[in-house]
Amino acid sequence: GHVVPGGGTPFSENWDAATPPALPSGWATAQVSGTAGAWATNAGTHYPSGAASHSPPNLAYFNSFTSASGSSTRLYRTSGFAIPAAATSATLTFWMYHDTGYTGSNDTVQAQVSTNGGTSWTNAGTAVARYDGSTGWKQHTADLSTYAGQSAVQIAFLGTSAYGNDCHIDDVSASYVSAGSCTVQACTPAPPPPEVAPGGAPATSQSWTDKVTHAWPSATGATGYKVYRGLLADLPNLLNSSTDSCTKWAGSATSCTVNDDPSSVAGGFYWYLVTGTNASGEGPAGNATAGPRTVNSSGNCP
Repeated sequence: GHVVPGGGTPFSENWDAATPPALPSGWATAQVSGTAGAWATNAGTHYPSGAASHSPPNLAYFNSFTSASGSSTRLYRTSGFAIPAAATSATLTFWMYHDTGYTGSNDTVQAQVSTNGGTSWTNAGTAVARYDGSTGWKQHTADLSTYAGQSAVQIAFLGTSAYGNDCHIDDVSASYVSAGSCTVQACTPAPPPPEVAPGGAPATSQSWTDKVTHAWPSATGATGYKVYRGLLADLPNLLNSSTDSCTKWAGSATSCTVNDDPSSVAGGFYWYLVTGTNASGEGPAGNATAGPRTVNSSGNCP
């Protein structure tokens, strides 16, 4: 069997449905500290200007460049999404633009979650600083796994100003992974090999390289062979259910050495039969005219 993984992305936002500086439908802001903080959309970065959005045209930004240090404003979704109880993990991801201006200003964006309609908010992950010594877009994540089974998960971004450059975010998404379902598929084993060619001419049949070396052609699908040997008196039993022979040799080669029994009478008669084997069992004995049969291999072994 195999497991078919499940999962989904119940929410995503790239800000492109808005006409800057307006926010897209479904988003609102709330002042948490101070009165000058604000979130808006823009085609590319605002302060510093000139950098493209992570996925053009639009991004969202918090105005830490113009709001007093300590000002905090929450950008939040007005409705929630569900994370199934079967989710084994859930993640909030967003891209944030970093720049090297105002190195002493710790402007930050903190992801937050509410499950009570926005009455209270809980930090998800740690706050992400605008200034980290690099320039450009970076993806950041926050773990939402503890919210599996919640039907109305709201997300928010709390921007906090240190009077540095603006904080820019883009391409927000929430996704989850579930264990999925297990699908059992029956294995179809390879069939036993076909019969080995009967004895006699031509050269593609069983043959004797010398008086003690018996050889035979390979059978399609066979990984091994068994050589049976019987007496003249047992020969009629090949056509019934009686015991008729014993295994004289078994191996993976297509030839074997079969020494005469020292007690055998000169001119005595022996018959030999070769079958193919593989992981599914032993193939038929005999030839096409006799039809498949099962060797009754508890007879004499001369």
